[in-house]
Parts: sequence; structure tokens; C-alpha cells
Amino acid sequence: MTYALLAKRIGILTAFVAVIVLVLQRFNQLGDLSAFTWFCLAYFCILSLVMLALGMLAKTTQKPGTTSFVFLGTIMFKSLLTLCLVIGYFFLYKPSSPTFILPLGAMYIVYSLVTTSSLIQISKSV
Repeated sequence: MTYALLAKRIGILTAFVAVIVLVLQRFNQLGDLSAFTWFCLAYFCILSLVMLALGMLAKTTQKPGTTSFVFLGTIMFKSLLTLCLVIGYFFLYKPSSPTFILPLGAMYIVYSLVTTSSLIQISKSV
């Protein structure tokens, strides 16, 4: 697995999700969450690319267990950073309903599945 191939996978996923967001926005289904949804899309795309870059970097080290450490560490880092994003958005913008979590949660699940499967492929190729 090369980084270019994995980045292409993330790019295709991001394009697919962007089309869905555009359709939802076009039919006014996002309401006032439009900007937050686009931010979440960029956030998860960049975070996934960074996670894959760290996974590829760990693959080149000679220390045993480094790939597993990076695998678990990046997933934990992503979870904590996303939790901070939710808490920060909640306190800064004081949303009227908790529906702001829906686009974030959907993207979190989709990007987690793709990123985790890519990290597993990287760890198997060591």
C-alpha cells in the first residue's frame, strides 16, 4: 500500500460525501448546520490523511510494535479531538437542538471505517 493510493481512497470518499452534503444543502435539509457540516467534512478529511501519514511513517521504523502503537494512538487522538470539537461547538455556538451531532456522527463513522481499514492494511504490510 502506498500513501498515494490511500490518499486517493480518502479523496474519493470526501468527494462522495461532498456530493451528498451538496444535495442536502440544495434541498435545505441542513438548515443552519451547513457551515458546521462543511467544516466537519474538511476536518475528517485532513485528520484521516494525517492518520494515514503517521501509519505509513510507523511502517518504516524498525521497532516492533510501533505500527500498533500508532494505530491505537491515532484512533484515540481522533476520538479525543472530535470530543473537543463537539464540546467547543456546543459552548461557542449554543445550538438550539442536539441535531448538530448528526452530520458529525455520520462522518465520524464513515471516515473511521475507511481510515481503520486502511491502517489495518498498513499494519499487515509491515
